[in-house]
Amino acid sequence: MKPLAISHCSIVNSLGAGSKAVTGALRERRSGLTACNFETVELDTYIGQVSGLDQVRIPTGLGAYDCRSNRLAQLGLEADAFSDAVAAARARHGSTRIGVFMGTSTSGILQTELACRRIFATPKRRTVFPWRISCSAP
Repeated sequence: MKPLAISHCSIVNSLGAGSKAVTGALRERRSGLTACNFETVELDTYIGQVSGLDQVRIPTGLGAYDCRSNRLAQLGLEADAFSDAVAAARARHGSTRIGVFMGTSTSGILQTELACRRIFATPKRRTVFPWRISCSAP
């Protein structure tokens, strides 16, 4: 098997946007966890929330896909000049010879919590799923 060349990378997480910010936080031994402060869900836990994610804008024409997960992907493309590196690789090798590989998280956890509240709000659902979970109906 021919080795795969990784020519550029980017990182965005609760420690920061970009490798410089994340590396700095790790060196300073800072945690990216904060107390959960969702307005509509009471959840006694800590979360790793990406700061400024709500201000990230999805490109024009892709508004139908606007959600926290896609904003996180967009921020990953913007950090570390990643989208510029992709454009350069595409110009050099052609679009059929490059790949972009991304991982994400539960960046839509609030929407998941709210969906659980709706699903488990009915008595029938409570008998099907009898365990007590943090997103059960109030």
